Amino acid sequence: EEAFTAWRRFFEGVAAERPLTLVFEDMHWADENLLDFVDHLVDWASGVPLLVVCTARPEFLERRPGWGGGKTNALTISLSPLTDEETARLIGGLLEQAVMPAETQAALLARAGGNPLYAEQYVRMLQERMGDELSLPENVQGIIAARLDVLESEQKSLVQDAAAVGKVFWLGAVCGISGLESRAAETSLHALERKGFVRRERETTIEGDTEYAFLHVLVREVAYGQIPRAARAKKHRLAAKWIETLGRPEEHAEMLVYHYGEALTLAKAAGVDMQSIAEPARRALRDAGDRAMALHAYSTALRSYERALELWPEQDVERPALLLRRAKAALFGDDATRIDLLEEARDALLAQGDLEGAAEAETFGALALRTVGRPIDALDRASSAAALLEEAPASPVKAYVFANLARLLAVLAERYDEAIEVAGEALVMAKKLERTELTAHVLNTVGLTRVMTGDPAGIEELEESLRLALEHGSPFEIGRVRNNLAVSYWIVGRVDEADAAAAAQLEMAERFRLATGWERTTLAMFAFRRGRWKEAARRIDELLASGEAPVLLEPDLRRVKAQLLLARDDREGAASECERALALLSSQQQDAGARASLRKLLLVRADIALAEGRRPAAQEAMDSALSVPSRIEHDLAIELALQLYDLGRPGDSVIEEASSRPADPWLQAAAAIAQRQLEQAADRLAALGAPPDEAAVRLRAAKQFVAEGRRAEADVQLQKALAFYRSVGATRYIREGEALLAATG
Repeated sequence: EEAFTAWRRFFEGVAAERPLTLVFEDMHWADENLLDFVDHLVDWASGVPLLVVCTARPEFLERRPGWGGGKTNALTISLSPLTDEETARLIGGLLEQAVMPAETQAALLARAGGNPLYAEQYVRMLQERMGDELSLPENVQGIIAARLDVLESEQKSLVQDAAAVGKVFWLGAVCGISGLESRAAETSLHALERKGFVRRERETTIEGDTEYAFLHVLVREVAYGQIPRAARAKKHRLAAKWIETLGRPEEHAEMLVYHYGEALTLAKAAGVDMQSIAEPARRALRDAGDRAMALHAYSTALRSYERALELWPEQDVERPALLLRRAKAALFGDDATRIDLLEEARDALLAQGDLEGAAEAETFGALALRTVGRPIDALDRASSAAALLEEAPASPVKAYVFANLARLLAVLAERYDEAIEVAGEALVMAKKLERTELTAHVLNTVGLTRVMTGDPAGIEELEESLRLALEHGSPFEIGRVRNNLAVSYWIVGRVDEADAAAAAQLEMAERFRLATGWERTTLAMFAFRRGRWKEAARRIDELLASGEAPVLLEPDLRRVKAQLLLARDDREGAASECERALALLSSQQQDAGARASLRKLLLVRADIALAEGRRPAAQEAMDSALSVPSRIEHDLAIELALQLYDLGRPGDSVIEEASSRPADPWLQAAAAIAQRQLEQAADRLAALGAPPDEAAVRLRAAKQFVAEGRRAEADVQLQKALAFYRSVGATRYIREGEALLAATG
């Protein structure tokens, strides 16, 4: 994201000085990162005169069907084949004569099929072999092959050397492959330029060298196809050797991987010994993986590491570290199910005596375990990682390990005092080491823990964590901070900022092609609590239908779906979703989050029983909910207070919790409900921006006022509640409200 933003701002700066046109040719050959960047540029650039032109073959749309779709000021133009008349005019212009023999022209037009390249290459062949009797090749590749076959041997060999380098190549590269002196190679390339095979570029991407390009990619493809496999392997190996002489290996990692990879594949196919290629190839693959990780292209990094491991000797001392690199690429790319990769890396590192590496693998294993619904195992794994480094001196890995343990102690076990102590140790280490990304990581833990204990000042640490992460962090780390910040904003009552943080995180996750289940679940929950029920229902249905709902969060998604169904008087559907969610939850390890989810689901079960007139069953569900050992948090606090009110039970537990956290706005609203101060509670919830909770409280306030004979006050509360319920089609509550409205009349 940082790289994309930096380049976008650079191009916007150039365009601000003068109108700018960027042309990207042959996009069907582009890698995913370039395609993502062009997408980003067109989406985000604004306020400057900038034109982006991309050319591609039609099959490109099979790879990116939505290319250009949904963007403002974007246009896709499909070019039709030339007509016979247009092809004839092109041929005439190239030949500098109006006509050619009618029989020849008719056959040429039929064979060209409107392809201007066929016509162009045929004319070049005609000019090069003037006086010869020429047949019409079946396709343009045949014409190019025929033209290559009549080149002088040195020129043809040089074209093939260039083809091994790529569509773009350099004088130094072809000299390195051919063994020619620079002057001789330049002379031959000049001849090839005059014949229309290649062109010399005015600018070069490699300082001090001359850059060339094939005039058309098909010329390169045909020339390359004429090289025997064994010779191709040798040329790729020599191209890689030349690239290694350039220095700055991180800038050329992908080129090295390509050439060594091709050399290996071709050598194997040709039965040539690969030993001399394998070692530099595996190191190039590892370096390419490192480069991709630095660019946050995790799937690309994973592929590079896996290919490197295929070539890496089992007993080599560098292999365990590479196993960890691979495991992290899989995890950061949101393939958290590959816990086996982390365990393999941990075991190899332990066997080697590398405690830091093993602790790092254990820590990431903890994160993966939590993601797949094994929070208790995750906490055990995080504790094991910290124990490995208990006596070790301060280091970036130790600080990272301790910070993650602190976070899990708070989130999974509600051991807040211990979490703050461990996080404090990690923060001291991070600041001492002057590692910005590490400091951001630790501040994320410290801030979240403080917010969870009722201290809204923790938001400041989370915001500082995000600022540092955006400057120096990876999408993985930025995502963890933003997700925590979104939830923390909600806890302290800053719901607009919670929405914005969650939406920003979803956008970033989509841009980097990361899994988005967690972000979409968060937005669904926020939409429900903010009264955007249509959006909430759509997001929930999409997540459940796609199977992309996070394991830990699926019970909560089904709980909200049950509440939406109940609001629309679908009691059977609501009961089905509620019981299904409870069954899912029973299969998960019971950490603090699972216990909170269980409480909420039991409250929904009680609400369904009340809607069906089964008050004893509702009381039983409430007893079960109260027996669950869990802190009372924001949305749970409101729902618990409402259910206790409906069942005529005291809300002492809510009031007590609110008194211990006076800065928590949700708990204060819940305490007002428990104290039967319903109008005050509704006003608090209105100020927070929670229309469903506000409407629920106003409906109960109206009932209370009707019972007390305060008809006018009841009517005010009813009108406000019904305004919301009618806007979302909440049939159950509309019916209750209108019945009360009739009573007030």
